[in-house]
Amino acid sequence: MLARMADPSLTTELGRVLVTGGSGFVGANLVATLLDRGCQVRSFDRAPSSLPAHPRLEVLQGDICDTGIVAAAVDGIDTVFHTAALIELLGGASATDEYRRRSFAVNVGGTENLVRAAQRPE
Repeated sequence: MLARMADPSLTTELGRVLVTGGSGFVGANLVATLLDRGCQVRSFDRAPSSLPAHPRLEVLQGDICDTGIVAAAVDGIDTVFHTAALIELLGGASATDEYRRRSFAVNVGGTENLVRAAQRPE
């Protein structure tokens, strides 16, 4: 983990934070670090969270391809860290067409959904 921030204004400047892919390896570590630094965090992932309950942590389970749930995920959020992705570590020629379609939908379409939802006026 990173060292605690010395300047508390750096934490408050982030406001309420959304971490997409908050149950993944990178996302879960980012959530833990943000909580350690005093941030209010919403973790968003289609997989259940393995993070322990925390008073500054809200967990939202859903699919980033669903525009409605993405809109709910960004509601009231000041800062977004987008770590959600569908990756096949072995990939290459062994990846199926279905996997390629789904990964494009998540990695490209999900990112587009997130950007559009975050740009909506409050």
